Amino acid sequence: TVCTRSKPGCKACPISANCTAYKQGNPCDYPTPKKRASQPVRKTTMLLLQNTRGEILLQQRPAQGIWGNLWSLPEIEGSESASEISRQRFACEVETSIPLSPFRHTFSHFHLDIQPIHCIVSTHTQCVMDSDRLVWYKCVPPNKQNRSDKRGLPGPVKKLLEATLETNL
Repeated sequence: TVCTRSKPGCKACPISANCTAYKQGNPCDYPTPKKRASQPVRKTTMLLLQNTRGEILLQQRPAQGIWGNLWSLPEIEGSESASEISRQRFACEVETSIPLSPFRHTFSHFHLDIQPIHCIVSTHTQCVMDSDRLVWYKCVPPNKQNRSDKRGLPGPVKKLLEATLETNL
């Protein structure tokens, strides 16, 4: 009760004569903080599929796992082609694809390195709207009031959508 890390009471301590920290003159350095375990790193590629009306394709995530039931950008594995996956999964023809700056999002138990790819979609079928887990999302400025579409979006997805909106204004 006498010796605390932030305010060691060395003068009142009955064992200060045997204390190494006191003898060295650095009692505030003890106890040393525990080293944090290094967190694993996961990687993903997120597709910003944007149609001719400026809408971005969003996909609802499964209930279990990170960002459960939130609306997110479609993800692909590192070796998959954005154009091919867009064609197969979403019936979209990608006209151009531009890799954006990668960034890291940190969770409590791992880091997620995100590589976004902005894909301009030249044509797409309306079958996306037949699914209740896919939607073409109209990006609106964050300061715009009375937004009718209030889907839950993970923080990194909001960040990407806002950045895309800024570059398209």
